[in-house]
Amino acid sequence: MAVRMASRPGTWLLAWREARRRWFGLVLTALAVAGGVGGLTAGQAVLRAHDRDSEALLQAHEAATAAGLEDYDRALGRSMRRLGYNVVVLPAEQDLGDFHADGFARATLPEESLRALAAARPRSVLGVVPVLRRKVVWPERGWTVQVQAFGTPLRLDDAGELPEVLPVPAGQVDVGWELHRGLDLRPGMSLEIMGRTLAVRQCRPERGTIDDLTVWMDLAEAQALLGLSGRLSEIHALAAPAVWQDLDSLRAEVAAVLPGARAVVRGREVQTLSEARAAFAASRGRLLEQTAGGRQDQRRRRARLFGAVAVLGLALAAGVSGLSAWSNARERRVEVALWSALGVAPVRVAALLGCRAVLAVLAGSAVGVSIGVLGWGWPGLGAVLRWGLLGLAAAGLLALPAAVAAVLLALRQEPAIVLRNEV
Repeated sequence: MAVRMASRPGTWLLAWREARRRWFGLVLTALAVAGGVGGLTAGQAVLRAHDRDSEALLQAHEAATAAGLEDYDRALGRSMRRLGYNVVVLPAEQDLGDFHADGFARATLPEESLRALAAARPRSVLGVVPVLRRKVVWPERGWTVQVQAFGTPLRLDDAGELPEVLPVPAGQVDVGWELHRGLDLRPGMSLEIMGRTLAVRQCRPERGTIDDLTVWMDLAEAQALLGLSGRLSEIHALAAPAVWQDLDSLRAEVAAVLPGARAVVRGREVQTLSEARAAFAASRGRLLEQTAGGRQDQRRRRARLFGAVAVLGLALAAGVSGLSAWSNARERRVEVALWSALGVAPVRVAALLGCRAVLAVLAGSAVGVSIGVLGWGWPGLGAVLRWGLLGLAAAGLLALPAAVAAVLLALRQEPAIVLRNEV
């Protein structure tokens, strides 16, 4: 041969020159590959965007749920404070049946019990207040009334507010609605109770309860009048919201400080509000689960849709790539026969024709990945690399087998027969 083997252009350079000369077939193959790869990358991009949006949506729902529960807890806390102290700590020897029947505790406990409970600072109790209550016969009037006295509340938790309790100052008295209505009392008037003259501080409004027949006074004065110096009938406590549904833990903490003492819930408000909170939390949880399940169903439907689109795109791309490779091999029968007649090795011929397919694969993969990036935004370098590798694998499966089959078919033909038929 006149030209030395060392001066031959490289296979890739020949493939590039050949691609520039026969650009239509190359572009057609590249577009077919781009369509198939673009479908895959676009599907991956959509699913990734869906996952990202789902995560953001679920986080927003979780944040809203947490904020809703916090607001609900604050509202419940305010409601509980308006309702007052919700737990009554009774002496160990007090019979609960008698307590509920009489409306007060006949047994007493020492004031040191209050100080011991405050010093222990149980986590389930936010605050305590000393109370003395007794039903007595008012000797000056012959009426049965309730004498009630509150001491100064003690805060056990610095973060919470306590229900407002305004102890009656010494030397003064508050009277219930039935009493001040029956005696025509007014604030500032004097009232004699059990031999002691006290000034009426306040005439309280009608309540429809035992409060209408109650006389409120200073704790020390009540203890002196009733002969119960240093004694309490009850300790009222405010339970922390965390134990509204687990009052046994409060009772255990109180019993650890005051052995035998009994903690009784006042009314049904605590259970009602705690059940309402539990129902609210459960409904929010179910809503979050339904949202997550709905998003998963949407993702599965989208995955099936894009899977079908990707299969159709890949099938179309495979058909176009195979047709283009077959057409290219058919058009170059004479060229391949001349190369063979001139002694060019079949491997070099196959490499030349295969490089053309590789160029189409690379170009189509780049375009297909760009479709995902341009259509759905920059997903990050890691995602682009994954898409690129996926695109190369898909493109190789689409174009290279068809190109190899076409090359093998071209090389199997005898050069003399091809040249005789074409010359």
